[in-house]
Amino acid sequence: MPDSQIKPGDKSKALSMAMGIVVVLIFTWGVIQIASTLPEGYRIALVAFGVFLLLYAGTIIGLHTQHTRQNAAHAAVIESRSQRIAELMFQLQTVEKELEQSKLAFQERLNQQRLAFAMEMENRAEALTQKPSFATHFGMPITPGVPTSPPIGTHWGTMDENE
Repeated sequence: MPDSQIKPGDKSKALSMAMGIVVVLIFTWGVIQIASTLPEGYRIALVAFGVFLLLYAGTIIGLHTQHTRQNAAHAAVIESRSQRIAELMFQLQTVEKELEQSKLAFQERLNQQRLAFAMEMENRAEALTQKPSFATHFGMPITPGVPTSPPIGTHWGTMDENE
């Protein structure tokens, strides 16, 4: 298989498998050498103990491999989540910038509307001082210091209730 198709964990997995096979072969050779020098009863016990150790070591290696794979899977999940979090943080920053720009644009429009309203109120106030009022329209000029409403108890321009 070309190197471009080998996944990063495949080389270490193959290397650990090869090392495991070498260890088992050396262990088996050692047990056979020791067993050949012992009497028959001890030989059977030694071979049984050696098989037990090989099975135990195989179980430990298998569990270790399983945990390694699980850890690699967890690492992949964590990496993908980290990438997703980074993407979301970037989107959040973009939205914050857009929100700030919208806020500034809204503030500018609000200030323009306030200015237009203030100018309109100023124009109306100026127009009220220049135009004739309702009272002067009906022949009652407004003189500074003179009240524009009728004195209390009198009715200007209305009929008396007793009439």
